[in-house]
Amino acid sequence: DAVIEICDARLPESSRNPVLNAMLHGKARVLMMNKADLANPAMTRRWQAYYQARGVQCAAITAGRSAREVFRAIENLTRDKVARGEARGVRRTVRVMVVGVPNVGKSTFTNKLHGGNIAKTGDRPGVTRGKQWLRLDSGIELLDMPGILWPKFEDRGAALKLAFTGAIKDEIMDIEELACYLIDFLKKNYAENLITRYKLDSLACLENYEI
Repeated sequence: DAVIEICDARLPESSRNPVLNAMLHGKARVLMMNKADLANPAMTRRWQAYYQARGVQCAAITAGRSAREVFRAIENLTRDKVARGEARGVRRTVRVMVVGVPNVGKSTFTNKLHGGNIAKTGDRPGVTRGKQWLRLDSGIELLDMPGILWPKFEDRGAALKLAFTGAIKDEIMDIEELACYLIDFLKKNYAENLITRYKLDSLACLENYEI
């Protein structure tokens, strides 16, 4: 009946599978920018405005704490279908698919809505290996799907950002090189945060990590 697409609020565009647009065309759909507590709040607001201006329903959430907002979004997405069923005297079970790339928090999200740890979670990609239906007390059935990346990355920057956040398996990456790229990115974009987080006097100690 509806689709909830989960992306990472720290890199919303890079963590959206472009193949989904064609596959889900015509479906009621909402974009949940997850892990908003880890993202830059000002940038998150700009991304929300960007998507909403393009007709994309979206919300910034933290999977462990935003269940009420999610239920409200599902209700809005499926209101017409539920109303048509009730008009015929049928109370329909609302079926919602949860999709997204690996490690954006889909299973944590579904566990929160379910109220228990029924879907396996982990801090690495590929923990969810098969689809799983979860029935909620509200009469909603959620389909938790494995995270899937698209076949070929045209944008190297997007691939790096996905690797930074654990969406790509470590085994296929050069971790030292990836760490250097991440340090370089943080130096250019979040220097003060880097200094504060690691209690540095300055960024001079990181000069050898230039890419």
